[in-house]
Formats: sequence, structure tokens, C-alpha cells
Amino acid sequence: MVDGRSKQAFKDWLAERPTAWRETVEAVAVLDPFHVARLAGKALDECRRRGQQAIHGHRGRTGL
Repeated sequence: MVDGRSKQAFKDWLAERPTAWRETVEAVAVLDPFHVARLAGKALDECRRRGQQAIHGHRGRTGL
């Protein structure tokens, strides 16, 4: 986390802007490359685990 880049710091900065200017701002969903890669890696890992468990069974549950 970079100092001054918290959610509250952004809210405070935005509140200091003129109302007319704030009304022109549109909300946009943004994902940075790090978090996109992290989400993709997590999904891939979960898929790989399901495949391994389907082939080899759940670890520690042999004989059930």
C-alpha cells in the first residue's frame, strides 16, 4: 500500500472537488494486471485441483 492511496484518501480528495466537476465523473471498474493474474491463477489452480481429485480421489479419504 502506498501512503496516501487509501480508499479514504481518495474519498477525501473527491469531496474537495467542486460539485459540478464531481457530477461529470463516471464510475469505471478497473482491474490492474497484478490482480487479473492473481484471479486467473486462482481459477486455474482450483480447476487443476478438481481434475486431480477426480482422477486420484481426495487426499486422506481413501477407502471411504
